[in-house]
Amino acid sequence: MATNFHRLLAQELKSQNELSDDQKAAQKVVSIRRAMFSAQADMVNDECERISVLCPRRAGKTVGFAFKMVLTALEYQGARVAFVAITRGHAKQIVWDELKRQDAVYDLNCKFHETDLTMTPQTGQSSSWVAQRPPPTSRSIVVGSST
Repeated sequence: MATNFHRLLAQELKSQNELSDDQKAAQKVVSIRRAMFSAQADMVNDECERISVLCPRRAGKTVGFAFKMVLTALEYQGARVAFVAITRGHAKQIVWDELKRQDAVYDLNCKFHETDLTMTPQTGQSSSWVAQRPPPTSRSIVVGSST
């Protein structure tokens, strides 16, 4: 019985190693989508270019926005996704650690550039994420994406 289990496990690992980069990215997208709860999924699946969310503390806003940033970059080759906050430091404080956590949890193998606050996936995509300052009149957190 144990031998059969180990044989099946070895076959599964071998088949995972034979997947193309696109297939591996698709598997990661599926696992990220499964991790969201319904309100996060509604926000992430909204196709608007700019999103603003008003909800109480501990409602999953940061995690949801990080999910949206990661999924946009994985699903749309060449997409540039920006997280905008009042200051650059505030943007880093809000979302940077969550992006790093998701990189580790979902094995995205992203390249982080601490000075520029950019995160570029290594899955064959040429996307990047940027934490930046908003225009002087803006006072909200907005995620925008364009391809």
